[in-house]
Parts: sequence; structure tokens; C-alpha cells
Amino acid sequence: MKRLQKVSKVGIVCMPDISSGGGGFPKVVRDLIFTLDYLGIEVYLLSPFGLDIEKITKFYGKFKIKKIYSCSKFKRFFCKEDTLARKVIKKEFKKMAKEVDLIIDMDGRILHKYLPKNPPRYIVWRVSPVRSDLDKFPNLHRSYKRKIKDNIKAVINLKKERLNDKYDIYPVDNYTRNELEKYWKIRLKENLYPGVETDKFFYDKKLKKNLIIVFGRIAKNKMVDDSIKIFYNGTKKFSNYELIIMGGSTPDSEDYINYLNQLIKGFEISKRVRIIKNPTFEELREILSQAKVLIDSQQGESITLTSVEAMASGVIVLTSKDCGTWDEVVEKGKWGVGFDDVEDGGRKLEEILEKLEKEKINPKKFMKRAEFFSRENFIKRIKQIINT
Repeated sequence: MKRLQKVSKVGIVCMPDISSGGGGFPKVVRDLIFTLDYLGIEVYLLSPFGLDIEKITKFYGKFKIKKIYSCSKFKRFFCKEDTLARKVIKKEFKKMAKEVDLIIDMDGRILHKYLPKNPPRYIVWRVSPVRSDLDKFPNLHRSYKRKIKDNIKAVINLKKERLNDKYDIYPVDNYTRNELEKYWKIRLKENLYPGVETDKFFYDKKLKKNLIIVFGRIAKNKMVDDSIKIFYNGTKKFSNYELIIMGGSTPDSEDYINYLNQLIKGFEISKRVRIIKNPTFEELREILSQAKVLIDSQQGESITLTSVEAMASGVIVLTSKDCGTWDEVVEKGKWGVGFDDVEDGGRKLEEILEKLEKEKINPKKFMKRAEFFSRENFIKRIKQIINT
């Protein structure tokens, strides 16, 4: 593949800690770094938390990064909230802006005001929705510590600055696009869908077991408890099926995991359910190769990379209809199954298992859709954008 000529140095702005194992956002950024490195472009990273290169190399393989701009441990204390983090790290942003040809700001806001007089090209890749989880789910069960953190964030964001559409803004999918247009009424460029290394996943019918999975960061806003309820209701006639919940875990996850364990115990399905925190790539790859169904209950979110990885492994995706995955990954039922609520999800799961038992579903059919989100197609999209 030809190397790019016009852009040789790209700076990536990312406020969250992308060295952590969990969450789609860190994975999107890591994949962007890997892709740019593959294309022979020097990558500069601005992140308050730096980058644990050894850890990422262990899980994802070798890559090169030219320079990392981070801040002191004292400053990092104030960088757990996006708005404040962007103001705290403006000095480091100014330094990076002088080094690169192009800046890709993940989610954007605020930092464009600190570009130098002769600035590099600056674009925003908007991955996160506009509304916070607190806005979308005010009755969401939260621990005492979580409530304090959310209230502090709410105060900081009372006058939350919007994106400036003077610069090119690329939504990650239509769900995010619709939110940006509805709530912020800004002009947008075409969608920039993320890339997934679909070629690293595989389907082998002989490996499949009576296994259902929940795959993603283990957090309350991911509605894992709803997925457990769907599993319980949907497998009453299929007690030979097991459930594995796997994904990134943070200190905030522990209270929620305790709640999930209580729920599992109450349903008397402890012998059929396992929780795997922070699985390695090889572990999740093996589990996906054995699974038959993925339950994705999260709502109000953009597309999930986990659903694409599941599809690439011949896993049937059962997803909430209130998310980007339903709209664009399974295309409203063309490549998977959607549900309206927990009760509907249980019924749909039972129907899927009945069809699998009678071999009326061919999982290989759904693998075709995963290729739309392949790394190869992402390379084509990113090349077109950065060479515009």
C-alpha cells in the first residue's frame, strides 16, 4: 500500500486514559494510532495521562509513537473531567501544535482557541454523544461516590462550550450526527466510522458452544444488569446455555459488579454465569469464537466496536433499538436482532435460540456486515480525510 505524501506528522488529542483496557473510546484512539503508524505517519499524542506503551504493546502488538505530551501528576488530578482537562493541558497543546501538520481532536471543544498564529490543520472526530448519562438516565442507580463525581461534573459543565463548526467535524456515526445536529445545531462533515481488525476474528462452527456473551466495559451505563435479565428470561427453556460477561473494569466498576452478582444470585443462575474483568485480546478472541449470541443492552450510545467484533466471529447480535448499533451495525434488523425493552429482549433471545437449535439461522451471513467496519476500509476513509 502506498504511503501518504501530504501529511507526515499527525497530533492526536485525547483526554481520557487510553491505556486502560475498557471502553470503546480508548480502543478507537488506539486503533487510530496503529493505523497512522501503519501508514508511515509520525504520531504525536496529547493526553493528560500519557500512554503505557508496554501495556498496549503486550495486548495489541508493536507500534511507534513519535512523542507524547502529558502533564504532571498534580495536574492530572484535575483532568478527570473533559472540560477542565482541556483547560489544564492547553500549554502542552500549544507545544504539540507547533510540531505537527494535522491535529485530530477526539471529541473536540476548547483547545482550538489555543492554536498558534500559523496553525496546522485542525479537525474533530466526535465519538461521544452530546448528552451525558446523567441527562439521559436521571434515575440510573449510582453509588454515593459516583453521585458526588457526577454532581461536580454537572457544575463544571453548566456553561459547556459547544464545538466550533469553523473547523471540520466528523461524527463517528449517524446516532452521534443526529445528536449534534439536534442539540448543538452545527454543520458536520461525513461520518468517520472506526476500524476493527476483523481479520483477527474467525468463525468455526465446530468451536461454537451454548454460550451467550455480554461484551464491553462493565459499568452501570452499559446496562449489563438488563442483559442479565434478558439472559434469565430468554433461557428458561434453554438452561444448558451459559453467560459470560467480559470487559474493562475500573475502580468505579466494583460496586456495580457486586450488584450484578447479587442479581445473578437472586435469579439462581450463578452456576451458569461468569464475569471476566479486563480480558486479554487472546481471551476475548477465544470466547467470541465459542459464543453464539451477544446481548448489548446499552442505550443512548453510538455504535459499539464489540458488536462488530462479535459479528466477525459469527456471533448473532441482539441489541437495544435505542443506539447506533441498531441503526447502523445491524441496520435495523438486516444483520441482527433488536429489542425494545427487557421483556422484549427475553422473547427475542428465546426466538434466536429456537432458530439456532433448528439451524434456521446462518451466522456466516452476519459476518459480511462486519467487513464494512474493517481496518482496510477505515484506512481508505482516513486517507481521504487527512489528504483533503
